[in-house]
Amino acid sequence: MKKRGNGEGSWYTKTVNGNQYYTYTKNYFGKRKSFYGKTKAEVLKKVKEFETEKSIVVNTKTQAISFQDYAHDWLYYNRKKNIKQKTFDYYDAILNNYINGTDLGRMHLRDINKLTRPQARYVISNHFQQFKDKSRSTNSGIYTVLNQVCKHGLNSGDLTVDYMDGIDKPREDEVTSKQKQLKALTYEELMDLWDEMLRKNSPTFTVNGAIGNYVYGIAAYGVVFCGLTGLRWGETCCLKWNDIETSKDGKQYIHITKQYVRVKNRTEQEGRTIGVIETPKSKKSMRYIPLSNKCIELLSLVRERFGNDKDGEHLIFSVTSNPVSNSNADRVLRCMCTRAQVRQVSVHELRHTFASILLNQDEKNLYTVAELLGHSSPDVTYKKYIDIFDRNKINTMDIFDKLDKGEKK
Repeated sequence: MKKRGNGEGSWYTKTVNGNQYYTYTKNYFGKRKSFYGKTKAEVLKKVKEFETEKSIVVNTKTQAISFQDYAHDWLYYNRKKNIKQKTFDYYDAILNNYINGTDLGRMHLRDINKLTRPQARYVISNHFQQFKDKSRSTNSGIYTVLNQVCKHGLNSGDLTVDYMDGIDKPREDEVTSKQKQLKALTYEELMDLWDEMLRKNSPTFTVNGAIGNYVYGIAAYGVVFCGLTGLRWGETCCLKWNDIETSKDGKQYIHITKQYVRVKNRTEQEGRTIGVIETPKSKKSMRYIPLSNKCIELLSLVRERFGNDKDGEHLIFSVTSNPVSNSNADRVLRCMCTRAQVRQVSVHELRHTFASILLNQDEKNLYTVAELLGHSSPDVTYKKYIDIFDRNKINTMDIFDKLDKGEKK
């Protein structure tokens, strides 16, 4: 069989029972389709009939628009109705910062459709090269948007070339800005924060209040609760008392069904953000968290001090009807870490503290920890905390050294 290029498709010849047949293959919606005939004219007729039937010949007006405009229309008129506002804002930022104004963004759809697969791969690879100084998460976001726009174009018939064919998500070693090392506290340091949470003004230490008054407000209880449960602050700050459920055996759980997020205000004050409470982004994030004795003790302290449990609809970690912001929680935690002489961490890193404590105790907790954190799969948990597993591998292999020393005695 001899193959020769012919625009977007390829011709083959094949002999069957002494008769020669022509075969023409072409990419439609990301898949290859073949047409057969005794003559090229017969084959081309079948191609034309198929394209007419499937409406492959796309609108010439659509072909004349730029890729960045096409991607914008995809996001605002197609994707927006199926994603949460925070995800929409993220995709919008990717388009504005990493696609608009680039060589790829200015290309017309008709020019993209003229590319061969190797040419398309070259264009996309060059596009990623522009942002190799950005983090892997940023490059992953660019990949996600380009991939989804490509699928939309192929499914709608606006694109006839799969420009993402052969393109993989950028790896950590392919970008200049490396992923930040996760910081996590030990259990002893977490308990130091517990003691700090209960600090009162004394003759030797006074902060904005009379002697005997608590130094910290309700946000301090919330951040320590994050370290004891592995919850995100967006999940913790909107917890209500009726989110606590009791099983038949008397065990208490927190039921996670919502999260507090900041999104762009696209109405009156463009550019500013507003807080909204919405359901989690995935089903895995909607989960039950068993409460340890320390968690139950903390909730009892909140009840005793703030008395905000009279109404089941009241927020646990707020004295008002509004959730405490992430920035306010981080500010409180910074003060607690400084005064308790504990390493500085963010509220989100208390989530890593929770996971690290459990995984350091026993690697077999991987699957359970993944469920408690609401990760999509244990693979996500493993990759995020791979340094713990690598360290434990070394400790495991040290067993041979200990046995060897024992034999020599």
